[in-house]
Amino acid sequence: MAGESINYSNRVSLASKQGVRDPMFNSPILDPLKQFGGILFPYMPDIQYDVRAIYDPLALTHTNYSPNIYKRTENPRISLNSIKFTASTVDDGLYMIAVMHYLRTITKMHFGVTDAKRGSPPPVLNFSAYGPTNFENVPVQVISVNYRYPSDVDYVPIKTPIGTSMVPMVLEMTMDLSVQYSTNAIKNKFNLSDFANGTLAKQGYI
Repeated sequence: MAGESINYSNRVSLASKQGVRDPMFNSPILDPLKQFGGILFPYMPDIQYDVRAIYDPLALTHTNYSPNIYKRTENPRISLNSIKFTASTVDDGLYMIAVMHYLRTITKMHFGVTDAKRGSPPPVLNFSAYGPTNFENVPVQVISVNYRYPSDVDYVPIKTPIGTSMVPMVLEMTMDLSVQYSTNAIKNKFNLSDFANGTLAKQGYI
């Protein structure tokens, strides 16, 4: 199982929109993620979906019930909780390090006079879980990542391309994702009837 032939339908993944061709994976630290084009979660995380329709009440006088005026629907948010990584083998440890470094990298913009892409924002990724009627290639931004280095587990040394690092035998994290569609795609592709009948599901609309 390697490269872009991987079937993510029954797995949970957070992948680069460029897939394995993303030059970011030329980094030796991120090499363990290259075959997946990003993160393929080894254990199923807890997934929470949240979307809100925003209404403003119309303040009428002398009425018991004020009508609500629709304003907008906010971008859906996807929260991943109880994400687990283990370092029971050297390969698992290298994978854990790659995941942490990847998340630190993709939450930063291009910056600095030596960066040819300076000014470019963090990348939009694709999130997939459990097939097209749930989440398939949903374009997302990583809004927050949280994990701690626990004091109640053993740590093991892992030799990386830039030196030996200590990693916990078990690492748990949480992550918040916000859906981010291009304005051009929304204008030219979105149609509520197509959304309702599932036509847009494989295009990442949720």
